[in-house]
Amino acid sequence: MSAHAQSKTRILVVAGETSGDIHTARLINQMKKLGQFEFFGIGGDLMAKEGVDLLFHVNDMSFMGFFEVIKHLPFIKKVFTSILQSVKERNPDVVILTDYPGFNLRLAKAVKKLNIPVIYFISPQVWAWGKRRIKKIVKNVDKMLVILPFEEDLYRQKNLDTEFVGYPLKDADEGNFNKEDFLTSIDLDPAKPVLALLPGSRKQEVSKLLEPMLQSYNILKQTHPELQAVVAGAPHVPRDLYPEQPGKSIKIIFNQTNAIINACDAVVVASGTATLECAIALKPMVVVYKLSTISYLIGKSVIKLDKIALVNIVAGKKIVPELIQHEATPRNIAEQAGKMLFDSERILTVKNELQNVSSLLGSEGASKRAAGSIIRFIENRINRQ
Repeated sequence: MSAHAQSKTRILVVAGETSGDIHTARLINQMKKLGQFEFFGIGGDLMAKEGVDLLFHVNDMSFMGFFEVIKHLPFIKKVFTSILQSVKERNPDVVILTDYPGFNLRLAKAVKKLNIPVIYFISPQVWAWGKRRIKKIVKNVDKMLVILPFEEDLYRQKNLDTEFVGYPLKDADEGNFNKEDFLTSIDLDPAKPVLALLPGSRKQEVSKLLEPMLQSYNILKQTHPELQAVVAGAPHVPRDLYPEQPGKSIKIIFNQTNAIINACDAVVVASGTATLECAIALKPMVVVYKLSTISYLIGKSVIKLDKIALVNIVAGKKIVPELIQHEATPRNIAEQAGKMLFDSERILTVKNELQNVSSLLGSEGASKRAAGSIIRFIENRINRQ
């Protein structure tokens, strides 16, 4: 799309979670450097800052687990109907869907019937849920942009136009980040060890994981009184889920997850994309995950993996501990986190493995490559018309 284009290309963008908001905002930022576009859809504050006309906010869309989704089905149906109506009224030139498969795969099918091309950015985790979804994706998606190296072949084997663009969090701008300055600014001592607690970006995650994480820190503090901790608060989670005064040597900081990861010595992290952010920063970690009992039992019967942490899946083996459901107790978390903080031999081994994972995730510039790929796709479509 030439910067001299006579009219703006209209694009529907849908990102239903905080991580999707981050990645899609970076993608949009890069696309705007290469052409004239008009964006509307579902996203968060970062996408809004890039000029997206938000019809719904990610605050209202982040549901975790089967039971939680079922509980919110009437609202989800309302959103789906509203978005589809907007598509019919605004007639976008292309649709870009970011992750969020439960909603986006249905939307892709509906949009395809309207003869609007569909680009999927950040593939659904078909390798976890079983490959039966691939047929539906191939049928309803025109272009797939994947961020994990092993995903490319999965789709190319089914003749879907697919491109590995690299991992977007490698584009995170650390600038002149200084660990000492950051820790001092949040009233922690740079000379003492710091444990980061990342309980997730969804309300359900924080409500289930934050308390055992805080308790694990208190257990570690008994044998390591010098230990400090910082909780990464998620911007779209209600503040009342976080304690107001957790303690003198523990801080809760919002909207600075990247800085927190880079400033800490080890991390206790909710399973998800944040595990790869920790891997890129070479931070030893303990991965934890909890769902409602019903959601967990259903998920266990469906998921086809012996590992759930993305960092372990990319590595192809368990390089960091995973504590799932009933295993995610304060004492178990404290035991594993202690090794990541104070066992120098274990720390070195884990960091070497994380370096390998980081290399597998590709080089910087994922958002720029994705933007270029999308614009080439749009130009080819226009030339064919």
